[in-house]
Amino acid sequence: MPATAFEVATEITRLRKSGAWQEALVLGEQEILNFPGNMQVSSALAWAIYDSIKNADKETLNPQLVSKSVRRVREITSPNIYGDISAYSMTLLKATSMLNATNSSRIALDLLLEADVRQLSVKPSEFSGKTTPSHAARWYSEISKCYLNLGELDSLEKICSEALSSKVLSSESERKFFRYRRALALESSNPQEAIAEMDLFLKVSKDWWAHQIRARILGKIGKIEESIRSFRAALGSLQPRDYERAVRLLIEFAEVVTDEQTKKDLVQAVRAIRSAKKWSADKDAEEFARSLDLPEVDKFDFGAVIKKYADKGSTSAKLRTYDGAGPKKIVRAEAVGFVKCILPGNRHGFVNIADVGDCYFRGTDNPKIAWPPSLKAKVTGTVVESFDAKKNRVSYKFIDGSIDV
Repeated sequence: MPATAFEVATEITRLRKSGAWQEALVLGEQEILNFPGNMQVSSALAWAIYDSIKNADKETLNPQLVSKSVRRVREITSPNIYGDISAYSMTLLKATSMLNATNSSRIALDLLLEADVRQLSVKPSEFSGKTTPSHAARWYSEISKCYLNLGELDSLEKICSEALSSKVLSSESERKFFRYRRALALESSNPQEAIAEMDLFLKVSKDWWAHQIRARILGKIGKIEESIRSFRAALGSLQPRDYERAVRLLIEFAEVVTDEQTKKDLVQAVRAIRSAKKWSADKDAEEFARSLDLPEVDKFDFGAVIKKYADKGSTSAKLRTYDGAGPKKIVRAEAVGFVKCILPGNRHGFVNIADVGDCYFRGTDNPKIAWPPSLKAKVTGTVVESFDAKKNRVSYKFIDGSIDV
């Protein structure tokens, strides 16, 4: 048996590194009584507790035991519990991350509030070329997740604002998730500020769900056309592997859109996804289906619907470059009409859009339309204002269109 504190600490560490965490914990708790206050033994035991939590099975995680373990590390490493390499800080952050992920956010919150964020290290760590945020940044991240999971929106907004105004977050990529959570906290109380936060998020990352949140908030404050554009951008950012995760996106889009056919397509896409995955019916989708008198879904191509209404950036690119004049005003985001005539020469012509009139269109602006389209073919797309230099007046262009079969 080891005789000195150094030998005890070495044996605890050997057991820990070999994966024998339980044996390391038993030995550590025995020997800490023989060497009270010895930092070598206390530190070895603290890191053994950390490894036991780090390698715990999330499926069988005992939240009460985890919280007890965190407090035990704090107890045996006091008073020097903080630092760039701190067993307490790392155990706290690993434990609360796991607790947040296993529906134990209240326990995680209690543990986080016991720590002094002002004492946590603000130095990011690097290992194998990968940078990990500082302990303080991770504390803000975990506590904001707690407040979000618990629905405590006032506290969520306060902690996110505190994080964003601090010097703890070193880059906009670190700040973006605090902007996202702050936007969720402000969605009902201050939607304009929430939209501003999502705009800043989207400058850094184009995640489809970020477009979805922005679109949903815009719809709530009555900015329908802008909301529709954001929903289309969200669909454009989806990958096929994400389709099944986007049912709420499709439902929220259906709630905002006014065109009946679009609404029908979106609702049927939701029902088809759930049917294909053998999930239970979605209450909102079924209510929509009844109100729209929709038939049962049978081999409905939900992927085609997502692609049909997705904006993969082509529209926004065109709106920036038409006539070199910068962004154009969108007259109708979901325009429906028919091909009126095809002009001789280059691929161009006119479509007639309900409640707008004749709109010039070119094949290059509408790559989804096979040329030449049939006269009177039904089309859907976007109508924008354009300045006609020859006639010195504003006219309308039809872009990003497709044949509505």
